[in-house]
Amino acid sequence: MGLLQQVPAFDVSYGETELLVVSTNTTIVRLQSQAFAYVKTRRLLLRGLNITVVDHLVFSGLEEIIISIDLGDNSISQLPYDTFFRLTRLTTIKLDGNKIAVHDQSTFRRMSQLRFISLGNNLLHQLAPVLFRDLINLQILQLQGNDILTIAEDLLANLRNLEELDMSDNRLSTISADAFASLTNLKHLNLSGNMFTGILTSSFLQQLGKLTKLNVSRNDISALKSDAFQGCRQLTVVDLSNNRLTLIQSSDVTQTFRLEHQLY
Repeated sequence: MGLLQQVPAFDVSYGETELLVVSTNTTIVRLQSQAFAYVKTRRLLLRGLNITVVDHLVFSGLEEIIISIDLGDNSISQLPYDTFFRLTRLTTIKLDGNKIAVHDQSTFRRMSQLRFISLGNNLLHQLAPVLFRDLINLQILQLQGNDILTIAEDLLANLRNLEELDMSDNRLSTISADAFASLTNLKHLNLSGNMFTGILTSSFLQQLGKLTKLNVSRNDISALKSDAFQGCRQLTVVDLSNNRLTLIQSSDVTQTFRLEHQLY
């Protein structure tokens, strides 16, 4: 289809479809308002189209049917606050591989059916404390490859059904003791490629009783306290590779689960 300034009009005679894919050989500069108003599809794939501009209410008209939207690998730098307005049936949103630095705090408002959000490989550096407030059924959250420095105290407070959290390759150096306190169903946590230094303690892990896999590789951790994984009763795999470990204070930590690490 080549270069298009906006989404072309769709033939309204088409019936309901499971998936609508726009060819990756196409470049669409702008997603205009109500661009898909006459489309009847459950899943919308708009990946790798070099989209730059997203107008207000671009998905208006899909409220009663759409469950998945993929806008990954585009050139989007800003999303209007009402991009997903009233799309309360959405279970999956993919926005990875864009140039988004800030999300409006209302972006995911009233989206309690969401199960999967991918925001990886953007330019995010700060997330509003209420950004994920309504996502009570979210299971997978991907935030890897951004510039996030801190985790706001209430950012993850309502994500009690979260099972996988990926915050690898950010700029985190500390995590408050209560940051993960509500994540009682979390199974996989990836914090690799951040800026953690010194001694790894149990302060932010102690509430994660269902955690089975922890990745803290590619940091600058030098020591492991004997209570580092206190409270993580189901933990079986820990990746500590590519750190500067010189001290594990007690061998007891290796008797509770299978510890995978390399010393440098």
